[in-house]
Amino acid sequence: MVTVTFAWENLQEFGNAWARATDEVARGCQRGVRLGVDEGAREAIATRKWKDRTGEARRMTRGQVTQQTREGAEGVLESAVPYASYLDSGTVPHDIYPRRALALRWYDAGGSPVFAKRVRHPGTRGDGYFGRAVQKAERVLIREIEIGVAKAQESLDR
Repeated sequence: MVTVTFAWENLQEFGNAWARATDEVARGCQRGVRLGVDEGAREAIATRKWKDRTGEARRMTRGQVTQQTREGAEGVLESAVPYASYLDSGTVPHDIYPRRALALRWYDAGGSPVFAKRVRHPGTRGDGYFGRAVQKAERVLIREIEIGVAKAQESLDR
């Protein structure tokens, strides 16, 4: 007859190791959210192809951590200008009409004024800058979580 006996003598030690491991994963999530939204916003600004005449679109493209708890964090990556979707996705050809006056006015290459009741805008090509920002944020988040998981594994292996 063969008898094998298994015993776990120190369950408290396992509980402490498990707590350290979950803390490492949580810290990885927190770092991932913080770095992800920061690097995502920088990516959006750095890779944009549109001209920002006023600086408002660059200023309003940002990432921020909105909530952080012991278990993790939440963050937002945003481009908070009303025309951000046009910069990212483009526009279709459309007519432009005057809002307050009877006609639109602009100046031609020679400096002479030109008036029109309607102008046909050809549309704009989208840039996709915000999609690149989201992808960058996601890559950073995954990287930092994987680092946290590796540290958790190290703490359990001790």
